[in-house]
Amino acid sequence: MSRERALRKQALARENEALEQQAATSEILRVISNSPSDLQPVFDTIVRNFRALCGAAFAGVFTFDGKLVHNAGGLGFGPEQDRVRKAKYPVRVDDPSVISARTIMARAPVHIYDLLTDPNYDPKRAATLGHRRITGMPLLRDGVPLGAIVASWAEPGATPKRQEELLKTFADQAVIAIENVRLFNETKEALEQRTATAEILGVISGTPTDTQPVFEAIVRRATKLCESSYANVFRYDGERLHWVSSDGWPPHLLSALQSSYPRRPDRSRAAGRVILDKQPVHVEDTHSDPDYDRDLVSRLRYRRMLGVPLLRHGDVVGAITVGWADPGPIDRRHEEVLKTFAAQAVIAIENVRLFNETKEALEQQTAISEILRVISDSPTDVQPVLDAVAARAARICDATDARIFLVDGQSLRHAAGFGDVPIVVKLGETMPLNRGTAVGRAAIDRSPIHVDDMQAESPHEYPVSHELALQTGWRTVLAVPLLREGRSLGAITLRRMEVRPFGDKQITLLKTFADQAAIAIENARLFNETKEALKRQTATADILKVISSSPTTTQPVFESIVQKCHALYQDSRVALLLIDDGKLITSASTDDAFEPVPIDRKSGLGACVLDARTIHLPDLQAAAEQYPRLRQLGLKHGYRSGMFAPLLREGRSIGGISVLRRQSGAFSDKDVALLTTFADQAVIAIENARLFNETKEALERQTATSEILGVISSSPTDIAPVFDAILKNATELSGAHLGILNLRDGDGFRTVAQRSANAEFARYVFERGAFKPVGATARMMLERQAVQVPDIREGDAYRAGQVGTVKWIEMSGARSFLAVPLLKEGQVIGSISIYRPEVRPFSQEQVRLVSTFASQAVIAIENVRLFNETKGALEQQTAISEVLRVISNSPTDVEPVLRAVAERATRVCQA
Repeated sequence: MSRERALRKQALARENEALEQQAATSEILRVISNSPSDLQPVFDTIVRNFRALCGAAFAGVFTFDGKLVHNAGGLGFGPEQDRVRKAKYPVRVDDPSVISARTIMARAPVHIYDLLTDPNYDPKRAATLGHRRITGMPLLRDGVPLGAIVASWAEPGATPKRQEELLKTFADQAVIAIENVRLFNETKEALEQRTATAEILGVISGTPTDTQPVFEAIVRRATKLCESSYANVFRYDGERLHWVSSDGWPPHLLSALQSSYPRRPDRSRAAGRVILDKQPVHVEDTHSDPDYDRDLVSRLRYRRMLGVPLLRHGDVVGAITVGWADPGPIDRRHEEVLKTFAAQAVIAIENVRLFNETKEALEQQTAISEILRVISDSPTDVQPVLDAVAARAARICDATDARIFLVDGQSLRHAAGFGDVPIVVKLGETMPLNRGTAVGRAAIDRSPIHVDDMQAESPHEYPVSHELALQTGWRTVLAVPLLREGRSLGAITLRRMEVRPFGDKQITLLKTFADQAAIAIENARLFNETKEALKRQTATADILKVISSSPTTTQPVFESIVQKCHALYQDSRVALLLIDDGKLITSASTDDAFEPVPIDRKSGLGACVLDARTIHLPDLQAAAEQYPRLRQLGLKHGYRSGMFAPLLREGRSIGGISVLRRQSGAFSDKDVALLTTFADQAVIAIENARLFNETKEALERQTATSEILGVISSSPTDIAPVFDAILKNATELSGAHLGILNLRDGDGFRTVAQRSANAEFARYVFERGAFKPVGATARMMLERQAVQVPDIREGDAYRAGQVGTVKWIEMSGARSFLAVPLLKEGQVIGSISIYRPEVRPFSQEQVRLVSTFASQAVIAIENVRLFNETKGALEQQTAISEVLRVISNSPTDVEPVLRAVAERATRVCQA
């Protein structure tokens, strides 16, 4: 019974052991299932269950990365022993003193029956551990070692077969767990990579114009997928590396690192090596790399580096680098990840390049179209075109500013500008046209001038531009000439505040803008020349029309000439002056009339009249010494240039036209010729008016004479209608407002006719009766010829305040006075006096006309006298004949005779 109980007990123990092993295996499998991405719980469960099932003093799991053996966990040592053990790892796989390494190398179970007798083990260390027997079981996957499980016991001896088999079972489960985690992580990594790739592609798609968001997404993903401390992206421009994005750096370290860029690539840094080698670079330990920047490594504290190039058509355009704080080999998976990101970065760069090239081409085309539209909309004004060219050139060519200068004689005029660079020559101002500036040299040489850094240029090469660059801070400059048919019209210049040369495309584009500006200038010139020619022709035609419609007066013509000059010569003061009493008197002006101008050579106008030639003064200030009166005529009113043309009749000056302009500079030859034409037209108008008025006056005089003779003929017995007709024609034809006809009355005169609208004055002159002539009238009687007084208020009688004279003058409103005698056989029998209300002497022709009327008045008086004398004699003769007839018929009766005598006597004698 005891044997049977013993057998049953053994069987029960084996059954319990099998159940415990099964339970342990199930637990490990459950932990494997619950930890698909983490091996540590599996390893911890394995060592705990193995110690419990096999009574081992220590059990531990170790992993192998291909070169080194790493401690993955263990149980059974005290804290100090465990610290010492962990500090020993990782170890090389060929170290025979380490049971885990020996097992991996053997790829088979390794048994050490007694550590104290093992030749490869340190006896002191063995004694310290307190363990004697050790078994190592390799973790193999398809014959490839992944690690080992090691167990030890306090007593020496052989490891029982069942414990070895259990260790083998646990080793297989550890391999399953490692494989599961590998597959899980590989799947996870593949998913993460795919997700990262999709994310970056999404960023590329969402930012077709900007690579920065793509680079930032790449460094974030690279740091995560490569499990690195940091990641960087660099761009390479063919000369220098530029830091563009990073992830993982503390701010103070990032600032220190970024401050060293841009820089030329060299072998002291991983990114530089990538650029130079154009292939991936592995740095397993920067501390042992002889070429690496030791100062940088000591400050940034990284050891392991991986870098891959960004390649486009075989050319390196940048690099991606990642780094780790620990040294060691580079995982090839990380290199593949970076290669994928590098390809995506190149796609982003290429997309942005293509997008920007397309965008630039569209912007350039749009800018060109906009300028052409401005040219079309402003055919007469080049300024909007120049402004548009400057603005678009600065924007499209990425310049800080753009300036356009036009050739103006020996100067360059600042015609248009756009941008914020400080300027010395303001808009509208000029500077000398010479080779001391880039823009001046471009205009003179008729070829582009491109200087990378004007501040670094020799001061002797571009002395003016070099000094201006130092003063205002600009660096790079590009100047392109404005050419038309090989002739330089000016130049357009672009500037940048930093040293950044312009590209070939930008230079070509600026040439296109320059061509457009030149076309606009030429178009405007041709258009304006045509327009100006039309204006001149129209102005000439308009003046001829005024001359035609005003044949009797010159004033409308003069005013039209002045207004046309004012319109054609912008911002000018124009005056037309005629010679009168030895001075030039204003006949028409655009503003206040000039004071009478002496005819001398102290003024441009006086000199032009004296010399009978046109005088052209582009700079009044410079001419003021030769013509000192210019200071009062023009300079004090802000005029800076002038032109003076004489009015010539039969080679003799009769006046002049003055044009003063606020703008300095020469008038064009066409302007000078046009002013001469206007002067000729003024003379034509004067001659036409003179001839017309002379003809008209002659006709009016003839008509008046005929009219008066008709009145004389129709009024042989009545002198009053004749006197009225004489005064009417005398006043009207002489431009007088008052006329008086006086006849001799003893020693004085009596008014017999007057012509005035003033009834009070008419009543006064008739009612005053006979009066004794004084002053001019007395002088007329004495001299028996016409007497003229320019202003009777300047006479002695008026000045003396004689009551009668003052009353008469105040009542009549007279100023200028003409008295013409009526002469019969050399004796004054009366007078005709005419008056004007203003001081304006009568012309000699008007004096002759009134004298003619005076002769007609004498004829009329004499005719009436003779008519009346003849009529009286006839009436007397008729009366005598009638009385004789009565006597003949009444020889015997005297009564009829007496009655006839009485009747005839009464009738003839008007009794």
